[in-house]
Amino acid sequence: MDSVAAVVGSRVASFELGILCQIFGLDRSDDGLPTYDFAVCGQRPGLVPTTSGFSIEVTHGLDRIAEADLVAVPAWPDLDAPLDEGVATALREASERGAALLAICTGAFALAGAGLLDGRRATTHWQFTERLARQFPRVQIERDVLYVSDGPILTSAGAAAGIDACLHMLRSVYGSATANALARRMVVPATAMAVRRSTWSCHCRRLRWAIRVWPPCWIGQPSTWTVRSRCRRSPSRPRCHRAASPDTSSPPRVRHRTAGCSNNGFSGRSFYSRRPA
Repeated sequence: MDSVAAVVGSRVASFELGILCQIFGLDRSDDGLPTYDFAVCGQRPGLVPTTSGFSIEVTHGLDRIAEADLVAVPAWPDLDAPLDEGVATALREASERGAALLAICTGAFALAGAGLLDGRRATTHWQFTERLARQFPRVQIERDVLYVSDGPILTSAGAAAGIDACLHMLRSVYGSATANALARRMVVPATAMAVRRSTWSCHCRRLRWAIRVWPPCWIGQPSTWTVRSRCRRSPSRPRCHRAASPDTSSPPRVRHRTAGCSNNGFSGRSFYSRRPA
């Protein structure tokens, strides 16, 4: 995967485009990471307004997509407007010649508008899953995952889930070592667990990083609370559960319970172990 093209419409979401720029647009060869011929392209070269109040200059037209091994679509702000036929044609041609396709957040609407998600599993931001299902009934919507990979097409849930999707793609292409090295460089978790809302259970042994936690009742206390990653498999291993939300239009609620771990280095019976600041 040498060439990457990010496709924007008449407007662009700056954060989601920034994810693509961070992962594919920076030279990190000093860390032994792969480099890419990265370009942002649009319907017409020139200034494109962002949803954050500033504009970016797009220097490439849609013809740049024909050279890309990966065609990525950041969040697509104009959900009510029909997809530009030039964009739709370029996306379909990229798919037909075997390019990989990636959609972050509502970028799935652009792929669906081009007919590329018909009969495939896909996801988008949780606020727009029902809308995606109504507008494109032939798409098999996964409502409670971070990302979905279906053949050469990868779609992610909202906003920061795009980072997880990109790391998954790099892990698939280059292996875990490269994906983990990039995650370390970006200071993000290397492993994302894309799992169902009602059954989510993550084991401490799978966590490779420490998560700083400041519950409201502890704010102001000079302590650091972290997750210990040394728990091994045992009937009493700590778990965290994501409670099922009765309404898919709202994000899932997360609750924690305590459990003990014996002879494994996990101190105490709580999911969180207290460590001096």
